[in-house]
Amino acid sequence: MRSPAPTPLLLLAGLALAVAACGTSSGTASRITTAPSVGTDSRLPTTGGTGSVTIASANFPENQILAEVYRQALAAAGFAATVKPLTTRPVILKALESGDVQVEPDYVGSMAKYLNKDKSGSDALGVDESDLAATYGKAQALGLEKGLTVLKPSPAADQNAFAVTRAFSTTNKVTKISDLAAYKGPLVLGGTPECKTYALCQPGLEKTYGLTFTGFEQTDLGGTLSVTKLKNGTVQLGEFLSSDGGVKANDFVVLEDDKKLQSVDNVVPVLAGKVAGDKLLTSILDRVSAAMTTEDLIALNATVSIDRKLPAAAATDFLKGKGLIA
Repeated sequence: MRSPAPTPLLLLAGLALAVAACGTSSGTASRITTAPSVGTDSRLPTTGGTGSVTIASANFPENQILAEVYRQALAAAGFAATVKPLTTRPVILKALESGDVQVEPDYVGSMAKYLNKDKSGSDALGVDESDLAATYGKAQALGLEKGLTVLKPSPAADQNAFAVTRAFSTTNKVTKISDLAAYKGPLVLGGTPECKTYALCQPGLEKTYGLTFTGFEQTDLGGTLSVTKLKNGTVQLGEFLSSDGGVKANDFVVLEDDKKLQSVDNVVPVLAGKVAGDKLLTSILDRVSAAMTTEDLIALNATVSIDRKLPAAAATDFLKGKGLIA
C-alpha cells in the first residue's frame, strides 16, 4: 500500500536490519525469518512441471532477486527455468509480447501506468491509484490487451522513493519532496535511464512538485552508483526503492511523497500467453506471491546490498525460510 510518510518504511527497514548482523556472504545468517506456519503443508510441488520457462529480470537488485525466487520455485517443480537479464520495463514487456520471455516480476501501479501511457498518452489511470483492487483491475485489463496475464498481487509492496543525505535534509530543512521547491542550490537528480521519461520519476517530480533540476546523473536504483553519487554530492536527490535496506544502512532520508505522486505498487508476476494457461505454474507463482511481505522485500534487499549475498542465495533464503522448498 502507499505510505503517507517515510516513517513506517524506515521502521520496517530497521526491523529487517535487526534480524541478523551484517557480515560476508559466507558467514551471515539469513535475514528472512522462518514463518510461524512453516511445515510440510507449506511446500511447493516438487514434480509436474514440464517445459522451459524464461524469466526476465530488470536491471536493479530487487527485481533480480524476485526473478531468482520465481526461477527456483519453478525449477523445484521440474520446470526448466532460467533467468534472462534485461533492462527496463519497455524492453521486458516487448520481450513478453514476442514470447522471448514468459514470466517477469513487475509492480502493479507502475506497470498499469506505463501500459496506459503507451495506449492513450495519459499517465492517469482513471481509478484511485492508492486502491490496490482498482489499480490491479486496470493492470489486468491493460495487460490482456497486450496478450499478457497479470497474476494476483503480493502483499509485498514497493514504490519509487526519493532520498537525500541526512546532512542535506538537516541543513536545508527538507523532509518532504515539496520542501525542495524552496531550495535554491544545485539540484541534480540521480536515477535509472528510465527515470528521465517515466511518469512517476523526473517528469512527475517536475509536474507534480514544480521542481527544476540542474542536471541528471545515471545511477542504479539503490545500487553502488546510487549510494556513492548521493554520498559524495554528485547528486542531491537520488531515486531509490521504498523497500531498499541500504537507505537505513547509509542514514539517508526518504522524503515524504506529500502530494501523492506514487501509485500503489505491489509485486505481481506477469505472464506471456504461452504459459498463462499452465495451472501448476500459475499456482506456484501465486503461492510465492502470497508468502512474501514488504518486510521480506526489505530483508532481501539488505541481504544483497549490505551482506553482499548473490540474488540467487537471497532467493534461496526466502524460499527456505517460508518453508516453500526444503
